[in-house]
Amino acid sequence: MIYIISGYILITIIIAIFKKVDGYHSFINGIKDGCNVVLNMFPSLLAFVLIIECISSCGIIKDIMKITNHSWIIQIIMQMIVRPFSSGSSMSMMLNIYDMYGVDSIPSLFSTFIHSSCDTLFYMITLYFSSFSIVLNKKIYIYGILSIIITYFLITFIIFLFF
Repeated sequence: MIYIISGYILITIIIAIFKKVDGYHSFINGIKDGCNVVLNMFPSLLAFVLIIECISSCGIIKDIMKITNHSWIIQIIMQMIVRPFSSGSSMSMMLNIYDMYGVDSIPSLFSTFIHSSCDTLFYMITLYFSSFSIVLNKKIYIYGILSIIITYFLITFIIFLFF
């Protein structure tokens, strides 16, 4: 690993010498731009963490588990809620379902379908488009939101069709 990092630093210095660029000031400017991006993303990330924490601590999951006989349906619904916001959280939920029910079970197939078919559109729209102040046509936002909502309705229909 140390050879990879050392090689990367060496290649960067060589490229800076050949292009006759002040590498130190370019590095400092890159750090300043990176800090601005992080500061612009922080409120959205804080809101995501707050929403996930409110959902998990409000007790609605326990109420829904009392209504249904299958506890895996609640896990699938939670994954459907989390997936638009965080790919990593959805992946950990999917791996948890794999551990509990096995890889070839029906809950695992639904979880895989959710994780692979629904993208983190809300995450991309909120963070990337708002952080970098990209001016786009509003139809792109609408198409993104509509596509994920239609996909979720299809997944919900398929789940309740089988059970």
